[in-house]
Amino acid sequence: MDFTFLRKHKALTIVVSIFSISLIIGGGVLYSHSKEHTSNQLTKPNSSSLTSTLGSTTTKSPVTTPASQTNSQQSNSTRKPYSAPVCTDTPIPYKTIYLSDPNRNVGDTYTSPGRDGYVKHCTPDSNGIWLPDWTVQPFNATIYVGAKPVSQPATPLYTQAQALSIAQNNCAPYSNTSAYQPCVSAYLHQFGY
Repeated sequence: MDFTFLRKHKALTIVVSIFSISLIIGGGVLYSHSKEHTSNQLTKPNSSSLTSTLGSTTTKSPVTTPASQTNSQQSNSTRKPYSAPVCTDTPIPYKTIYLSDPNRNVGDTYTSPGRDGYVKHCTPDSNGIWLPDWTVQPFNATIYVGAKPVSQPATPLYTQAQALSIAQNNCAPYSNTSAYQPCVSAYLHQFGY
């Protein structure tokens, strides 16, 4: 057998060997640890040490279980099923606010709708964990009331008969065309009729 590779790379060979050994030992500990957690019955191992054989040398490394794991395993068998917290909403009604709007005519209104808020309160879950109360603020309704004075229509300068006479005189050049009637209507509209 040719051992030149092993002699040249002695450090690499040692690191790989140690890593392999630690994986074998670690895997055994992980396997026994996971096996204990999946079992519903609490059982003690027959010996308190893990034995691994490496070549002709036997080493023993103690397997210890923390007290917190033992207590949690015991309490798992007596633990009640989980129940979620029960939450209730206490409504907070919105308010209605009236605002004057200088861009709207008097008597005109515009409503911006409101939305109720609430306070959510929850009881603790079966593990005793409390969720803090939280509040959703209401959104107030706003009614905008017009404040701009409405302008009164101007009194016509001419009576209807006078306005018609002026319109007919101004539209005389179009008297024999289809544009005559629209011309008279436009003049009457200018005079407020």
